[in-house]
Amino acid sequence: MKKYIYFCAVIMLAACSPQPNAPETKYIYQNKVADLKPGLWQKDKDTALTKAKAKLRKYANNECRTIDYGWTLNELKNSGEADCQERTDGKFRCQLTQVEMECRRLSPGSVGMGPFSKLL
Repeated sequence: MKKYIYFCAVIMLAACSPQPNAPETKYIYQNKVADLKPGLWQKDKDTALTKAKAKLRKYANNECRTIDYGWTLNELKNSGEADCQERTDGKFRCQLTQVEMECRRLSPGSVGMGPFSKLL
């Protein structure tokens, strides 16, 4: 019984160890320029601008997801320009425009079953 458990442990370790000739993960990249979603109304302009910049990565990632399934934000190339609007009651909201980003997704067929593909 101990030999069987030892044998199973060795097989599991061999299967989960990194393979020296395992295929490399490849990505497809696409650059995109977009106007991001405006933030909520704030009491002053500085707060509105700070809130808009705080949500920059989240909104940029959402823009990448609009390309198609599987796309995600790789990096921000330019954070764009701030465009702030004032309401009649004195509240402000800011929107970042012309934000440049690089989106990526996995290349089809670049990722298989990982270390288990050698066993089959």
